[in-house]
Amino acid sequence: MKRIRLAKYLASTALAVAVISVASLLFSADAQSDPNAALSQGRTLLKQGHADRALGYLQTALNGFTQTNNARGIAAAEDGLGDLYMIQGQYTVALDHYQKAYQSFSTAAGKDQVNQAGANTAASMAGSTAGAAAQTAGTVAADNGFNANLMLAKIGDTNYRLGRISEAGSAYSMMNVKKPESAAAKTGRHFGGLGAIGGLMSGSKPSVAAPTSAAVGLLEVAKELDEYRIAIVYMNRELGMGRISFANNDLDNARKHFQSAADAGTGGLAVIAKLGQTRRFRAAARTSLGDVALRQGRYKDASDAYNKALAGAKEDKRLDLTWPAQRGLGRSQWLQAAQEKDPKKAASLRESALSNYKDSIGTIETLRAGSLRADESRTTFLATTKDVYDEAVGAFAAAALLNSTEAAVSGKSLDYAAEAFRITEEGRARSLLDMLSEVNAQVTEGIPADLLKRKQDNLDRQQAIAAQLTGIALTQEQKKPSDLEAELDTLQTESDDIENQIRTASPRYAALTAAQSNLVILPVAIAYDFVLEDHILARQGVKKTQRPFTRELAEMVRYAVGYRSRVFVTFGSPVPVTGVDPDSRSDVLAFAKMIRGRVGELYKVLPTAVFAAAMKPSTTRKDLETRIDRLLDALRARRANLGVASGREAIELASEPLETRGIIVHERGRFRVRSRSVLRYYAHTIDHLLETPGRTH
Repeated sequence: MKRIRLAKYLASTALAVAVISVASLLFSADAQSDPNAALSQGRTLLKQGHADRALGYLQTALNGFTQTNNARGIAAAEDGLGDLYMIQGQYTVALDHYQKAYQSFSTAAGKDQVNQAGANTAASMAGSTAGAAAQTAGTVAADNGFNANLMLAKIGDTNYRLGRISEAGSAYSMMNVKKPESAAAKTGRHFGGLGAIGGLMSGSKPSVAAPTSAAVGLLEVAKELDEYRIAIVYMNRELGMGRISFANNDLDNARKHFQSAADAGTGGLAVIAKLGQTRRFRAAARTSLGDVALRQGRYKDASDAYNKALAGAKEDKRLDLTWPAQRGLGRSQWLQAAQEKDPKKAASLRESALSNYKDSIGTIETLRAGSLRADESRTTFLATTKDVYDEAVGAFAAAALLNSTEAAVSGKSLDYAAEAFRITEEGRARSLLDMLSEVNAQVTEGIPADLLKRKQDNLDRQQAIAAQLTGIALTQEQKKPSDLEAELDTLQTESDDIENQIRTASPRYAALTAAQSNLVILPVAIAYDFVLEDHILARQGVKKTQRPFTRELAEMVRYAVGYRSRVFVTFGSPVPVTGVDPDSRSDVLAFAKMIRGRVGELYKVLPTAVFAAAMKPSTTRKDLETRIDRLLDALRARRANLGVASGREAIELASEPLETRGIIVHERGRFRVRSRSVLRYYAHTIDHLLETPGRTH
């Protein structure tokens, strides 16, 4: 009987899973005939936050490419799987996939270089058209070499996250890089659309022919792409090696690597130096140089480096490159103030430091969560956005203590303390929004579907461009990096416009995602079907005592067998604190009561709660179903957040697990109470929603 009732309890969930599984199988059936389509779909789902659905497509793509012995395809699928497990925090599994991807790209690159050598020989005898074909073959080889380098960078970064500093350094040192040629070295050389640049990873000299007009465009794209990739790979490696040296406290070597990365971002073609990815790495290098100087105690040099990075970011109008430099300035000025002997200068430095911390936080809050550049800004620099909030709170708290002359904080000291508290809460809210963004949780209530689709399409295209510029790509668009960057800028502008339209369409979305100038309270209600420690909590509520922990642990283990539960988290609209007098007891109590009421309204009413609230010491199923229906009618009248529609549904979902946990017994057609205190524990969870809450039975 228990097995039959348990099957009923899980029926709705199983049906939903079955529907999803059938849909997945239908997609997979189509994708199996085309691993490229499966790979594309898997990548798209992964970028949209649907890792569970992406896994099947990526595995299907890997199987398809393996069957056809497509080394490039195998590598791309392994890379996608690595990204999936990185998102889930399974770094060791991700590392294994990245290493396999690197081996496959290396194998493909070796084969392509042999093919390119043959194409070059044929081109030297056949003229310009064959020369363009040879260039295309060289581009394919360059793609594989570039992708292999990117995999080594990912291997290095993953090892770094795992704390395997030596292995990370080995991966970065294996990257096959070429230092970008400086602008001075290019002076006097013919560098137009009439020559062919060899593959990025090949050391052979390019052959120069007089191309046709059709070939000129392709060759110009290839030239700019090769220059761009040379710079990106070199800067990526130097930044990685700099991070390794910084982690090992080898600051002199760290400074050399970061300086090399910064220099590489200013040389070569002017168009390359202006591209967004080049500017991003250059800003990271300059900011990291400040971090090195800071750790060495050279606070003024650190400030100079941060100011240089900040000026470059502002000139480029890139907020995503601004906040780390602002944070660095705040930190360096605060430390300079501690060494300053002149009290006035020290106070001025501290005020400037606090201002820079506030500017950095303001920049972070302005960035649109979920955009490509917002994501990049969280992964490019040595510092994290969390560091900014933590350091700012510490600085303002310290300022409050420095300016306090009495036991009670007042005046300017109170202002600093209040700001520290505000930043603490702002940081918690930012963490929540970042977490929601990472799992692709979206606030969609009241937002037109076409706006949501435009937003997702925009982000998908941004991600596609990112794959062309700095990601693994099986096919290369015939566009210059500068053209792709221009399109990315346009997409970013369109994204901001879409965000503004969404905020206009949904005030709740605006309240949740926009920066708040005043402190707000975000009501959150959490409801569980069952909690593992219900017997323990119920006993404590009745006896007002607590047994030894070992006994309570043994009891939890006993009831953990077969334990299953759902959790519902409901967020309400932010409630501003404006107008509440913190010194008025009546104001504070009224505000607290209002917040408590908001949370109560959000609380999800689950089958367990209504079953327990309607239960008598002994009752028939029909009588219990009627009592639950009446209870649900009363809750609907109070506009409660219902998670169950009828008495029948409540009994179907709640009776089996309640009996399994020893709370009720079902025999001879009647439900009987076995543990009165635990049943009351669950019934009390909706007392606040009933007009005349009373005893359960």
